Order: sequence, then C-alpha cells, then structure tokens
Amino acid sequence: MKKNNFLHLKKYHLKIIIIICGIIFKTPEGMAQHWGSLGAGLDNGAYVIVYDSARNVLYGFGSYTSDTILLNYCGQWDGSNWAPLGSGINGIYDVNEACMYRGDLYVGGYFNSIGGITCNGIARWNGTQWLQVGIGLSAGVNSFTLLNNELYFASNFGPTPGFTGIAGYGIFKWDGNSIQVVDTTSRLRYRHLINFNDTLYSVSSLEDDTVLEDAVRKWTGIGWEKIGLDFNRDTASAYAVTVYNSQLYVAGVNSFNDKAALYKWDNTNWRKETPYLNGNIRALQEFNGKLYVAGLYDYAGTLYTRSIATWDGSQWSALADTGIFGDVYCLAKSNSLLYAGGNFGRAGNVSTKGITYYSLENLPPDNIITDDKYIVVYPSLAFDEIVIDISHTDTTAKTLNIYNTPGQIVFSNNISYNEEKIKVNISELAQGNYFVEIAGPDKKYYSKIIKR
Repeated sequence: MKKNNFLHLKKYHLKIIIIICGIIFKTPEGMAQHWGSLGAGLDNGAYVIVYDSARNVLYGFGSYTSDTILLNYCGQWDGSNWAPLGSGINGIYDVNEACMYRGDLYVGGYFNSIGGITCNGIARWNGTQWLQVGIGLSAGVNSFTLLNNELYFASNFGPTPGFTGIAGYGIFKWDGNSIQVVDTTSRLRYRHLINFNDTLYSVSSLEDDTVLEDAVRKWTGIGWEKIGLDFNRDTASAYAVTVYNSQLYVAGVNSFNDKAALYKWDNTNWRKETPYLNGNIRALQEFNGKLYVAGLYDYAGTLYTRSIATWDGSQWSALADTGIFGDVYCLAKSNSLLYAGGNFGRAGNVSTKGITYYSLENLPPDNIITDDKYIVVYPSLAFDEIVIDISHTDTTAKTLNIYNTPGQIVFSNNISYNEEKIKVNISELAQGNYFVEIAGPDKKYYSKIIKR
C-alpha cells in the first residue's frame, strides 16, 4: 500500500479559499511575464530599494508606515510579508541611498538616529540589528559605490545640525573597520558615484556653479578630471548613471526641451544614445540582458511605454500591460524579478501601492512537464488542506517545492519513492498565487494554486 504523507506548512497567516487551476507554471527556470504586488504595498511609495540575495529579502525606504504594521520609513519584504527593520528611522528623515556590502545592508542619508542608535548619516543592518559605521560624518550621505572591496560614499555640504561625525564633506571610504577620507578639498556637489573599469567616477557639479550643470568626473588619485565636453553643454541634470554592456551610461535631462535621453561615453565624448523620452529618467537597472529605464514619462521616442521601458542598445521596447501608472523613483533586481518603487497605484493591470515587481517569461527546458494529467491537485476549493496526486509521474526520487509568486520557496520536502498522494496543510499560507513543483533528477512537473 502506498503511503499518504501529511505535510504541514507553519508559515503565514490567513485562511482563504483555494482554486486549483490546470495550468503549469514555468518557475524559476521561466516565470510568466506580468506585474505583481508586494502585499498591501507601501504608503506614499518607496524611494530607495535594495535586494539582499543572501537573505532573500527586499529592503524598502521611503515616507511610509504600511497599512498593517508600523514600519517607520524602512521595511523588508520576504516574499510574503512586510516587516520592520528594528524600530526603524526616528522621525521623517531622508534615506538617499542603500547598497549591500560584505553581507550587510548600508544606508546613507540625512538622519542621525536609526534603530535607536546614533549613526550620523550612515548606518548598517546586519539582518537582526542596526549598527554604527564608525562615528559617521558631520553631513549626510547621498551616494554609494563599491571599489576594490571597499565602500565609497559621498557627502554634500556640512556640517548638518545634530551630526557629530567626521568633519568636512566630500568622498570617503569604509573598509569594514574605519572611515577614511578620500577627498574633501574639491568642493563639488555629488549626485552619484559609480565604479567604471575599476576607477571611481562621479556625477557632480562645482560648488560655486551658478548654472548647476552636472558633469561626469574621473578620480585620478589626487583630484577629479572632467571627462568630455558635450555632456555638460547638452544636459542640465543627470539623475541616474549605470554600466551596461561594459559601457558607461548617464540619464540626462536636456536643458532646452526638458526631455530625457540616455547618453553613452565613447571614450572621447558623450553621445546621445537614444531618442528622447517626454519626461524624466530617475532609475536605470540592467536586467536579463536589457537596460530598464524608469521615471515619469509616457513615450520613449514614439513608443507608448508609460514610465518604464527597456533599451537593448538599438531600440526602445515596452513592457507588458503598458508599464507603470505614476512616478518611478528606483529599481532593483533579484535573479528572477525586477522591482520598482515610487509614487504609483497601478502597474500594468495590477493595483499596487508604491512598489511592484515584474517577472519575465522564458521557454521552459525540455525536461519540464506541462501536462496537468501528471500532477493533480484537489479539491478545487479548499480551506485547510490540499492533496497532490503524483501517481502518474515517472521519476523516482522526488522533492516537493511550493513557490510564491516572486519565485521564493515557501515550503520544501523530500518525497519517498513509493508515495502517490501527499496531503499538504495550507491553512496558514498568505493570500496570493503559489506554484507546486515535483522535481526529480531528470524531470520536473508543475501546477498552479490560486488562493483567494
């Protein structure tokens, strides 16, 4: 007699109806192309987001408290729920930038207290608590980049009232033990820092520049060298910078027509790489071989895209379901998802508050079985328990995995070779879409669960 194994899921809280659909999910090898929400979203949107691949969580910062739990302007999403980062930021202060460095989350901005500790413009989260980064700075931090296994960061103006860190403002670096001064004599306003070809670059303007035009400068070791001339004449502000296909790109706003475009450095000058967008570019992110360009606009060239589009080096392309309905401030990526934060209430056909994700579709490998006669999940309506019939699968050693929509495993268990029917307690799963995978050494079988 075949065994029935009762598997209990102890995560997430909400008893709701399940509808079992006879379709196959192409996860994580290939996810269906669509927009999705992250729980209840974030009040007033996210201004900075960072993905932590080691802990498999997304960090978000902004002016929000969440609908269901007080997040105090910073939170983390584990694929199913939002949770605070300690006690959060004390008061409404800006977090300008965040990044991962040596396994910890680093944040910079105009705050001098976070999680109950004094931190002077920069702090780090180790997964359980907030910690100081040295004694901090006397002014706020607004940009990070990694270079030679050290964290470089820029500080503008100073001192900031209430800050008691290192005096001066400019460029600093952190090696995991102490803050060191790189440059505090150039008197520049720094908008961005970036590592390009193992060299430090900045998007910055002169402190006494009455026009406040941005330029790209390269750090020579003793000072900043401005690269190119056309960029500064053509653009008044550069809101984003990235490296794509081993080349340096800047998103600039034309000072004559207030339209944005991508500019590429050709090792001699800046060249306008793309047709104009009829608005602003605020974020750039390489994902799946393309450059994602987000901000507040309707058209990329003549293509209707709505606030987000992709550039592949030769042309603009729109995303599924006509983009994001609102202003996008930031982008981040995991292995399978692109995340966007900003001030919006809808992405494609999905209602989502201030933050969303986008998944891409790839063709499944040949060893993925996409016929629901091989794996049957029932009953079609269930409150507490489902049964997975795998009697028609022809692989021996198997693993049962259940994924949430972002592609994260929320449950996994080995299945004995002689099991045909598996009972799974789903009473504590949160609302949303889930995908059942039966994985063997040579084949994989999929089915989809929709809980409402």
